[in-house]
Amino acid sequence: MAASSIHQQGAISNAGNLLLINPQTWHSKLVSENWDAPIVLTTMVQFLETLLSGGTRGVRRLHQLANSVIVFDEIQTLPINCIHLFNNSLNFLAAHCKTTAVLCTATQPLLHQVPNEHKGRLHLPAGNELMPDIGELFQQLKRVEILDKTTVAGWSLEEITALALEQMQLKTSSPYLGELCSILSRLTR
Repeated sequence: MAASSIHQQGAISNAGNLLLINPQTWHSKLVSENWDAPIVLTTMVQFLETLLSGGTRGVRRLHQLANSVIVFDEIQTLPINCIHLFNNSLNFLAAHCKTTAVLCTATQPLLHQVPNEHKGRLHLPAGNELMPDIGELFQQLKRVEILDKTTVAGWSLEEITALALEQMQLKTSSPYLGELCSILSRLTR
């Protein structure tokens, strides 16, 4: 949702445990137009238009990005045809405006590996990852192990039952192991 459309609907305030939508005022409209607020919610389109469009609207917002922290959520949804513009914009803001950018995603795009460095490779400082050892993190969070037990000829019911019994006996922590074993044994008869 764009910053201006949030304020057109009204500012959201917290009154007790209820969120109330306050009617738009002249001041809230000006704040949304100029990004003159401690926290600004906007779209990627408005962010890029602020930096790259002609006219005065973007210039009125540009200074608000200096000395700030910008959080981009779901950065992997950035359209491919905008990657060079986005990378160059962030490089400029980081180098000249002391801006910090946080790119949030479950699937980090390779913005720092764009083939042509002069046309828009994102410059990432060393040690920039919030989760530096991603491989170790995946190991710590691993809950399932998938083993490929397929065969060319396929599996008969007896073979599947024997495999299931073998695996269940390896995992003796199940309170239903005895019941499951008897069910599987009956299937092979």
